[in-house]
Order: sequence, then structure tokens, then C-alpha cells
Amino acid sequence: MFPRSDRAKRYVGIVAFVGLCVLPTLGILAWSVGWRLPMHARSEARALSRLLGLDVSLDGVEHPRPGVNRYHGLDLVDPETDQVVLRCRKLQTSWRTATSSEGLTKQILFLSASGVDVEASRLKQLGQLVRRALAVQLGNADVDVHLVAEELVVQDKGKNVSLPFAQVKGMLCAFDSGARASLSLRPADPRAAEPVQIILGRDRQIQPPSEWFELRTGNTALPCSLVAEVIEPLRCAGSQATLRGRLGAKRAPGGWEGTVGPAEFNGVDLASLTADYLPGQLTGTARIEIIRAA
Repeated sequence: MFPRSDRAKRYVGIVAFVGLCVLPTLGILAWSVGWRLPMHARSEARALSRLLGLDVSLDGVEHPRPGVNRYHGLDLVDPETDQVVLRCRKLQTSWRTATSSEGLTKQILFLSASGVDVEASRLKQLGQLVRRALAVQLGNADVDVHLVAEELVVQDKGKNVSLPFAQVKGMLCAFDSGARASLSLRPADPRAAEPVQIILGRDRQIQPPSEWFELRTGNTALPCSLVAEVIEPLRCAGSQATLRGRLGAKRAPGGWEGTVGPAEFNGVDLASLTADYLPGQLTGTARIEIIRAA
């Protein structure tokens, strides 16, 4: 039976108001304030660090709607040297579900970034991060990752060189036969009509699984030392060499096997290039043009 006296009715009304209105409102306010406290940003940074294997610091975190996170002032730091690997002014993550033509559903993590700065000498750590993902040692194998960035700047502080890129698009996909990571970025130079494309892959159809890569520079001459941080075979060209063209290779039991061309190398260090193949030593630099070679 409901109370019939006015006093009892007022008491029940107050209790209902506090329980159904005041307390939920205070809970939501506390929850919202908690997400904006520094401790929440530190908690998110620790979670990202465990996932990526790099130290992460954040200036702030926002959750504008369910399933969407927005990170401000994100830094990836090498835990051994305390050197910054990557800086991102703002990164937004969101989840979507896609259905393939076979009717299979897959989760896709979309990353939208702005203000991305990468230190050239730390590209090796990013390459290792991608290879861990290709080997399914990072995150979830059932999740694809799509990346879009307004701009990306690769800085070589030692040489005081900066390479700005725009229209950056990346993708990481895993499937039964292997995995593939691709990156397409257009140099900020208006004369660069074609984007630079870098593809890293892992073939699981053979044992042991093998790595492979493809590089297409378009009409842009890239420093070989820069690309060699991710694609190791280019290291033999020397620190001053540049490459314009395309090449692809796969790691085989006896070394790398693949094709080159058309491609043009400039400033190649002959001593570095021939050190493992000639009994004597060549010196100087060379320009090498390859129509096609295997």
C-alpha cells in the first residue's frame, strides 16, 4: 500500500528524486570529471604502452561519444634511450564493423591523426612495431587498422633535414595466408605528382614464415638511409644515396631475392655497396640506373 499522508508522500517523493535524479546526475558528473583528470590520461598511456611496447605519454584524453577516443599530445618514447620516436598533436580512434563478400564480419580500427612528427633515426623502432603486428604479436589478429593523417613530417635533426608529407593513408590487414601493412604518402612538394608507397608483408604459407616488401617512390627521390630504417637491404647504398623508382624483395634462406626497376640511385657509396662482394675496395660515389634486374 502507498502511504496516504502528505508527510509520507513528500518523503517518498524526496527519496525518489534523490535516487532517480540527483545521484545519477552526480555520478555522471563524477565520471565526466574523472575522465578529464591527469590520472585517467596516465592510465590510458599505460594501457597503450603495454600494447605497443613503447613508452607513451599523453597530455589529455577525451571520449566524445561511445567507441570514440581522442588523444591529445601523444608521444611514443623508446624505453631504452628515452628518445621520442613519434609525436602526434591529436589522434582520434573509432571502431567500425565491416562485412566481406563471403559474409564474414571484421572489426576495423580507424585512426585519424594530425600534427605527426617522426624522428628519422627512430624509424627503426616504428618498423619493428609494424613487424610485430604482422607477426600477430601485437593486438588482435581479427582487427584491421586504417590510418589517415593530414600531415606527417620526418625530421633528421643530425642533418638538419625535414621531409614533409601530406595525404597520408595507411592500412594493416591480417588474413589466413599472412599479413600486410601499407603506407601511401604524398610529398608536400607540388611537383611530386605520385605518392610514395611502402608495403611490408609476411607470408605464412611457407615455413618458416617469410617477410617481403615493395617500395614505389613515384617521381620522388628518397634518401636510402631513411628508407633503410624500415627496409634493411637499402643500407648498403650508403648514407648519402637517394632512390627514385621501384623495387620489391622477399627474404629467402640465402638472403633477399626480388626485382628492381625501373629505378635510379644517386650518390651511391661504392665502398659500402661492394664491401661484401669484391676482394678489393672501390671508392667514390656512383649514379646507377636500372631498367629491370632480378
